[in-house]
Amino acid sequence: MASTSDLKDPDHLEASSNTTNEEVNSSSQTFIIQESPKPQILQDQLQSTATQASSPTKLFVEEAKPIKHSDPREPMAPFEWDSLEKRYLKTMEECEQEERKIYQEFHDWVKVFETWASITCVHENDRAYKRLKTRMSFVQTAEERLEEKRRHYDNVVKAFESALALLGSTS
Repeated sequence: MASTSDLKDPDHLEASSNTTNEEVNSSSQTFIIQESPKPQILQDQLQSTATQASSPTKLFVEEAKPIKHSDPREPMAPFEWDSLEKRYLKTMEECEQEERKIYQEFHDWVKVFETWASITCVHENDRAYKRLKTRMSFVQTAEERLEEKRRHYDNVVKAFESALALLGSTS
């Protein structure tokens, strides 16, 4: 069981991240804190992203020459601007290639989504059309039965009228 002071301690939070449930008692109230462990894949992606983000900086820092403390009366050594420009262009090209890969992957996922959305729409339209045809068939069948009943009742009324007419003429 952890105290409230332990919850403020970041080391405690890291240490408790392996546990799934943790109870905290605070003045007669009990709180249960649930932490879901981060998936390993997500952690690997975060680490690789952090490494990639820091790699251009490392490229320039690692290749930089240390500054020598020399006599101030001596002229400064010339800076290698061409080398800096080449490294910059190389790094930018690598970043552009990575962006193109990401864009292509995004474009591929957009195609998948468009296909899924259009298929779903077509499927729903087909189902809606079939429901309409079923309802139309039901209503048309009901109308036909109603018309048959109307004709039957009309024939029954005519039969009663002719029977009454025969009875009325004989009396």
